[in-house]
Amino acid sequence: TDTQMTTGTSLPEIVAHRGNAVEFPENTLQALASAVELGVKHVEFDVQLTSDKVPVVFHDSNLERVASREGNVHELTWAQLSAIPVGEDKRFGQRFAHTYPPSLAQVVDAMEGWDGVTAFVEVKRASLRNFGRETVLRRVAEVLMPVLSRCVLISFDLPSVKVLRLMTGARIGWVITGYTDAVRDDVMDHIDREHQIEGRVGEGKVFGFAGENGERPMGSARPHLVGGLNAPTRAPGLVGKRAQIAGRPTSDIERGRVGFC
Repeated sequence: TDTQMTTGTSLPEIVAHRGNAVEFPENTLQALASAVELGVKHVEFDVQLTSDKVPVVFHDSNLERVASREGNVHELTWAQLSAIPVGEDKRFGQRFAHTYPPSLAQVVDAMEGWDGVTAFVEVKRASLRNFGRETVLRRVAEVLMPVLSRCVLISFDLPSVKVLRLMTGARIGWVITGYTDAVRDDVMDHIDREHQIEGRVGEGKVFGFAGENGERPMGSARPHLVGGLNAPTRAPGLVGKRAQIAGRPTSDIERGRVGFC
């Protein structure tokens, strides 16, 4: 069946949303590395900018959920943010009390050792609003350059997705909260119908299109994607066998296809 399509291993073809965030704090090097060690070939993570314009791997702009303290990523320098534990003590207690957020550059360094791994990199709208598209997109693109060929750049902000395509030539995806007639009409204004693909990432959807020669980053015509665990905290996680091992049946996992170009 579609959900049993594989990448050459016994694992379903999946994307680890914020890494293996069932067993590790989300968007940390530990969560991403764990997903790769489990054999997953596709990871997703989020990027914000610090006050000194350093791209960091962080979902919320507010620190409360993962660091249990007040503060805003955009108002802290990288030196300040990098010293703040993000061990998600509400989920893990003190187990990860000495786990810290990575910069995007640190994740890129790690990716250079992860052969065959593709990253879906989501540029967060909060940073785009705070610093402006040009600043955020240029900083993110610069840092990703060593591994850009193995990245799919995604965002809820459609103009940013278009700029990233023009700026880098990289594969892209537009994340949407719902697939309406208006969204479809907007997409059709800009995307070749022949290369249309529809999909879902976590709580949203990605809409994108294949590259000029139809290349698909997952190596499949119908790839599958991990969504968020349907827990009260909407905690992200890893689907498939590892989710079952972690005690969460796959029926509790949001699934779908991913769009890209």
